[in-house]
Amino acid sequence: MLMASFSAGAAIASASPPKRSPPSPHQPTKSLESQESVNSDSDSSSDEDDVNDDTDSKSTGGYYEDMGLDATVQERLYDAETSDSVSRHSDTSLETNALIIEAELKFFLETDSDFLKSLQSLSEDRERLTSTDTPSLLRGKVILLFSQIKALTEMHTKLHEEFKDSDGNLKKLSEAIISRQKEYEKYVYFMENIPVVDNILETHKDYIKQHMPQLSEKLRKPRMRLHYYVLTFETLCKKSSCPEEKQALQRAIDVLKIPLKKADSKLFLGAVVGSPVDLSNFGDLLRHSDLTLRKGGDLPRRVYHVLMLKTLILLTVRNGRNYNYVTSFRMDQVGLGTQERGTIFDLKVRGPRGHKMIYVFKAKNINLQQQWINDLKVIVKDRSQPSTPRNSYIEGDNDIRFSGKRNRISREPSTEKTVSNTSSLPNASSGWDESDRSSLHENSTPRSGRRRAIRKSSSMNVKSQMVRQHSGFSSDGEGTWSRRRMVDQPIPLNVWTNFPQLKDFYYQRVSFSRTSASTPAYMEKEYIEALRNILGTVLDEDVPKPPPSIITLLRHIVDFHSNVFLPMIEKASSRIEVAQCFVDCSEILRGCYSDYFVELTRHYDELRHENSLETFMCPLDHFMNYIKMLSTYQHREKDAIPPVQGALSMLRECVSDTNVLLLTENVKGAPFDLGEHAPVLHEGPAKVRWTGIMMRQDYHLVLLESMLLLLEPYCSHYRYVDALRMDTVGLGPTLDKLSFQLEVRTAATKTLLYSFRTPSPTVKEQWLKAITDLLRLQVERLKEKQKRRLGMNKVNEEDMMTVGDPNRVHENHVLETEI
Repeated sequence: MLMASFSAGAAIASASPPKRSPPSPHQPTKSLESQESVNSDSDSSSDEDDVNDDTDSKSTGGYYEDMGLDATVQERLYDAETSDSVSRHSDTSLETNALIIEAELKFFLETDSDFLKSLQSLSEDRERLTSTDTPSLLRGKVILLFSQIKALTEMHTKLHEEFKDSDGNLKKLSEAIISRQKEYEKYVYFMENIPVVDNILETHKDYIKQHMPQLSEKLRKPRMRLHYYVLTFETLCKKSSCPEEKQALQRAIDVLKIPLKKADSKLFLGAVVGSPVDLSNFGDLLRHSDLTLRKGGDLPRRVYHVLMLKTLILLTVRNGRNYNYVTSFRMDQVGLGTQERGTIFDLKVRGPRGHKMIYVFKAKNINLQQQWINDLKVIVKDRSQPSTPRNSYIEGDNDIRFSGKRNRISREPSTEKTVSNTSSLPNASSGWDESDRSSLHENSTPRSGRRRAIRKSSSMNVKSQMVRQHSGFSSDGEGTWSRRRMVDQPIPLNVWTNFPQLKDFYYQRVSFSRTSASTPAYMEKEYIEALRNILGTVLDEDVPKPPPSIITLLRHIVDFHSNVFLPMIEKASSRIEVAQCFVDCSEILRGCYSDYFVELTRHYDELRHENSLETFMCPLDHFMNYIKMLSTYQHREKDAIPPVQGALSMLRECVSDTNVLLLTENVKGAPFDLGEHAPVLHEGPAKVRWTGIMMRQDYHLVLLESMLLLLEPYCSHYRYVDALRMDTVGLGPTLDKLSFQLEVRTAATKTLLYSFRTPSPTVKEQWLKAITDLLRLQVERLKEKQKRRLGMNKVNEEDMMTVGDPNRVHENHVLETEI
């Protein structure tokens, strides 16, 4: 198929009087790069000369061409320098440029008119395929075949009118593109559906070729339309001499690249086969390309297609239209090694036992090498500080990390000195006046580093480091708490295991409408006085001392409330202003209270044993008072109050942060960031057996929103064993009153059967209810996703096929993958 962009170039050349000598296809660059590559390779060891450069006969460009996409545009989507290089200079005179622009616009309108007619004719083709003469198997797939076509036709009809109304004005032409920015999301769904459309066309090619020979070509035309717009606007931008026009055209190009990049990410992540985890949970696709592995562990030296996500690097091998999963590295395990000359660069990957493995990659040119290095530098810089589990001590390191903070806190100084040395200023908001800010400078409370560390240090593979968990700073009483902790069960993975009142608030099951008799300022004063009394009792030698981490956090909370929050509350003259105080201090409130709730959960049994639990639940009780007060404010008003909603949302996020910390800090060895999947929906012990395993193993099961974790319990933590993706799970047959089974799809036609034996029939029913509810939720989400992808407001049950049966949700995922 001749690409529209090349046709446009030919038409422009024939329409303009001056001869346009097209630039050579980068031959000098290639020769230079090949020379540098040779020089670089000559420095490599001789045993690397036999690297297999076969990319399964097709490169990434071939993959795009198979999909009917423009490889030139697609491969430049991740190039940060493209936006500036397009509008840099023109290689011809002003008169020639004017002729080229005129010819380009004329051809642009002509091709856009032809494209619109092709789109409109597809509605007639759809009607023909829905007739009774069409084979039933093909007729049942008409919705998939024409997904988003109607929506694209409506959009391009209006867009074409705006193109004509621009009358050669490049700024108006650009505004026509920019004004419909949100509508290009339809193209994301349309392009995401390319594999299933091509599969239908291939399956029924004989019938389609005989009765509708032009259908395949017409369905492929929309795939390249945005690419053609990009190429055309780049030419106009390069030839225009007006800075305002260049700026407008560049904005239009950037707008068009957004849906193209989204679609590219969905296509490639959906094409990865055999991944043990759902790749959509690891952030955006930042870059991908073919790289040659010159050296690295036991992996064969060959060309891999490497994908870099926000929190994961993935190595795959192309297999037709799919990419077979080979291995992956978490970004918190990866560091940049030496940057050799030429096209070589190294990655240092921390292995499971703490040793570092060097992976040497070769890019196809220097520009690509530099793009990879620059992207990796940005990610490494973001996590430049060591990601160590909170309150942990590493052998050979004399420093202790407290509250997930990146700055090291010495063991020797007193707590008071530590607090003053580590204090930092929270973000000043517009709600604070100068006196508030000055008081913050004089008596500030340390910002918790935990919220920044939640997604970074949470799931570090602690096989690489021997870690001894401590309660906090070392003191005379710390050893007692440590010994007591070691004989207990692992710490709960949810804060509401011990404090169920937080669960009701988190899921918004309880609304408070009673009026508090106390004013907010009076409540604060009483709360501060209560905390000071608690800290005073700690000085009594006859009273058992709590863990040092509890004392330290209480001091932080007292400092913040007395020096910052109370003065702000006293100045507030209305409910909205009181709620705004919570919003202004949201960062430090979330940090202080999520840290404290984690420690309260960690030492729950010890505090209850010493009959001091109720005493140290004072911050939790006051936290619930905040919720009651703010809920009362909201209940009194008919309309929503944004500051009140923001304050309640912040408190809910505090509970969420606590759950994330408990989950990520107490599950060791997970190969991915568990913080992305919190909170825990259900958990408990069970004996597990699966295909190929004769004996039942004792595990702790943890149900998250996207997976079921199998964990091995230890004295103070859990060790990751396996994870079952819930989008591949279906309920199996029931064995007896204590057992249930799950069918897990591992391939298109292969399933594994997992058997779970619970301690009692009641526990079994609880598990079945939790899993069934989650599967039904996934079915509803799948329906909504299909509606968006198919461009429909309403989808019939027949159109949704098997969607709706939670017992066959893994089959639904097969459908979703095809779509």
